[in-house]
Amino acid sequence: MVYFALTNERLQGALTLALTAAPVAAALYHARHLGTLFNATTSDA
Repeated sequence: MVYFALTNERLQGALTLALTAAPVAAALYHARHLGTLFNATTSDA
């Protein structure tokens, strides 16, 4: 039972970390993508 509680807690921690990291990674990816698009359009102009 203690082992299960420990694993469950660890799982919850990992899930929380993943849920926090995912939007941050997505935001960074989109920011980089937008920056590349912006650079491409400015160099074309």
